Amino acid sequence: MKHLIARTRLLRREVPRGPFASPLWTVGLMLAGAYFGSHLLLGGDGLIRLSQLRFDLAREEDRLATLTATADRLEHEIALLDDRQLHPDYLEERVRATFGYTRPTEVVILKRPRAAD
Repeated sequence: MKHLIARTRLLRREVPRGPFASPLWTVGLMLAGAYFGSHLLLGGDGLIRLSQLRFDLAREEDRLATLTATADRLEHEIALLDDRQLHPDYLEERVRATFGYTRPTEVVILKRPRAAD
């Protein structure tokens, strides 16, 4: 019986607590976690800013592709206007577009500009 009583006393003893087991430490760690977590998401170099930068990068890459295509087209047009190898069909196309020249047998259909809403 004595053995049983001694055993129950051992079971009732409080578990020794370390210095970091107080509620104050728990609250402090929770606040620190919330602080650093908010900076992880919302900070200047956080995850939201990272997604914005990736979106901006994709938009600028599209813009670069468009500008590169435009530059290539313009370089091709400049090459067609070279004095050493002037392309007659291209020259005729540019004169017609710029000055509005037509052949006597052609019919010109003019479009009216749309009225502003």
